Amino acid sequence: MSNFTQQLSVDSVPFLGKHLSSRYIISENAFVTRTAGYKSRKKGSAPALILSTISQDRHIRILLADDDQDDRDIFAEAVSELNVKVELNFVKDGQQLMNYLTKATDELPDIVFLDLNMPAKDGKECLKEIRTNNAFKDLPIVIYTTTNSLRDVDETHSLGANLFVRKPTSFKEVVQLARKILGINWAEHKPNVMKKNYVFSLK
Repeated sequence: MSNFTQQLSVDSVPFLGKHLSSRYIISENAFVTRTAGYKSRKKGSAPALILSTISQDRHIRILLADDDQDDRDIFAEAVSELNVKVELNFVKDGQQLMNYLTKATDELPDIVFLDLNMPAKDGKECLKEIRTNNAFKDLPIVIYTTTNSLRDVDETHSLGANLFVRKPTSFKEVVQLARKILGINWAEHKPNVMKKNYVFSLK
């Protein structure tokens, strides 16, 4: 199991029956920040495509917008299994997401995982706002949802998401999903184009 970077006060947080030593920061806007630990790796072993514009001495910034606590916990543990330095941030509803992005314009996430069914603002409303703001036009957005609706696939593609992912049903698949998505060449998943590559598959 990976070690975790220490930041402020220590808590022992349960994930899937395990206890990972980690630290959380709760901001004024109630979004949660966690810096995941990482295993030592050889230079250049991190996924090169998503890291092509990222300095090797800093963390990949991932933002997960999801109101489901269990899904956030599972995602956090899955990311901690990767040989990559990751700063994982959570927001729990659509309004928190927009507040977070507005305040983080100088240090935007490298990738946003966006649930569709959230309180305050749903994922589609957020996606529309994000893509109408020039500051976020190049921000990779991955829809991360339980829905199987073809209408949701079509609408989110039209609104400018880069990738549509149905939440896996096992922890192993979440780890595989995270590893594969961090290695994606986003030039092949530009918004509003190449719909044949839009729905993600582990196969």
